[in-house]
Amino acid sequence: MPGAWTRLACEAVMPLFIFEWVVEWLLAGAATLYVSYCGVQAHRRSTQPWELLVARLQSAEAAKIDAAGPVTAKRRGLRAAYRVAGVALEMADYAERNGDAQAGLLETLRNAAAQIRLLAVRRLVIGVLAR
Repeated sequence: MPGAWTRLACEAVMPLFIFEWVVEWLLAGAATLYVSYCGVQAHRRSTQPWELLVARLQSAEAAKIDAAGPVTAKRRGLRAAYRVAGVALEMADYAERNGDAQAGLLETLRNAAAQIRLLAVRRLVIGVLAR
């Protein structure tokens, strides 16, 4: 009776196949939503006016560190430096898009901001691992 065994095998495998199909579609949908979200965020960043970038830079620099202890203050300071360096990178992008600055100056600014961000992440990770 090979037909009966084949039918039983297909009935057992069919729900698994449907489950895999649903999971694949859910993952594809989630990936599509994420890529769309990243595209919208990139568009918003590229259309920000200069005044908004300056305001973000000033608010990030003016943030007061009122921490409970020196470790928390240091961590908040590193996070603030990371954010300020990110705004500096966005300012460099804005200046490049609008042709407002020299290429060498922009490259120097980007390198300095990238080094600050890398150092801040490194110190934050080391602080978390040291706990």
